[in-house]
Amino acid sequence: FHLSKSPELLEKSEVDHALFILGDLYYQIGNFTEAANMYNLLKELFEREQPERLDWVFYQLGNIANSLKNYDESEIFFQKVINDYPQSFWTPYAREKLDYIQWIREIEPKIEEMRKQQAEE
Repeated sequence: FHLSKSPELLEKSEVDHALFILGDLYYQIGNFTEAANMYNLLKELFEREQPERLDWVFYQLGNIANSLKNYDESEIFFQKVINDYPQSFWTPYAREKLDYIQWIREIEPKIEEMRKQQAEE
């Protein structure tokens, strides 16, 4: 399903709302693949019609990548929110997520080293 193949859907204001709800619901139940699909559909729609609404989409795509421990990808999405939408409600939260990723990158090697030490004992 691609919005570009269904232009009649672009005229319905309910579509973006439904995609938001579906994306958020899929995210909440941990179905990150379907959540990403919904947010990517919104991205496709908003890039053409309402680019100012992409902040939440990028923030959620960052959250999905973060949940999947794909920190490089999540960093890209959170940085996009910060750089492209500095006045967004989600910008301070994106900064917090970037701080968390940095912390994880610092702490994970230490945790792995502790696990190795415990296994050797």
